[in-house]
Amino acid sequence: VCGDAIDVTFQGELRPSQTTATRKLLAHDTGVLSATTAFGKTVIAAWMIAQRGVNTLVLVHRRQLLDQWVDRLSEFLGIAPKQIGRLGGGRRKLTGRIDVAIIQSLVRKGVVKDCVAEYGHLIVDECHHLSARSFELVAKRAKARYVLGLSATVTRKDGHHPIVFMQCGPVRYTVDAKAEAVNRPFQHTVIVRPTGFRPLSVADPDQRTQFQDLYRELIADSDRNEMICQDVIRSVRDGRAPLVLTERREHIELLA
Repeated sequence: VCGDAIDVTFQGELRPSQTTATRKLLAHDTGVLSATTAFGKTVIAAWMIAQRGVNTLVLVHRRQLLDQWVDRLSEFLGIAPKQIGRLGGGRRKLTGRIDVAIIQSLVRKGVVKDCVAEYGHLIVDECHHLSARSFELVAKRAKARYVLGLSATVTRKDGHHPIVFMQCGPVRYTVDAKAEAVNRPFQHTVIVRPTGFRPLSVADPDQRTQFQDLYRELIADSDRNEMICQDVIRSVRDGRAPLVLTERREHIELLA
């Protein structure tokens, strides 16, 4: 499906590295951009929307991403937020022109909403973090001529990344994280913090099960959690703004 024409103009200015990426992406109807956090993937997506000039559906997997996308598209395409449709997180209004949807809101009991097939441009944010099953259902229902996948990594923990490439196309451009780091106005320093953690459970032949068991034990390790909290307190006292990243929501709640 070529989609319906839309008239929007990109309002920003791409950095040289972003221009290189867009040149590679625009040469193909489908493909994945593998880029580090803060490279500006949403900015590139806005530029691609303006260049391709057809109605676009952006797929996300979290409410926070939905709101962020609306804000960024509004800023870089020069349109009011209310002109961008939203589906998910209590929002149910699509425009058929530029829309952002939480993927779970498009699938009900294995059936995908018909509207998915009406867009000419499909953008899949964090494509390697979407539910493999839901994503495959939506991607197969979509008839878009243009498909753009965005991700910071090209592998999935569940090993289902071939599904992403099958539906979005191959990686067309990869951002060199080290090269990007060199261009930043600060130096990155990695400090390894030994915690003394040792798994208690016996290794499971199924590596997926073993991985889940390991995370449960990590979360439950009170000494390790106390060490993390003390490091955070020390950073705040030193005038820094610490950001704690963890794999599980329950771990965040425990640390908080």
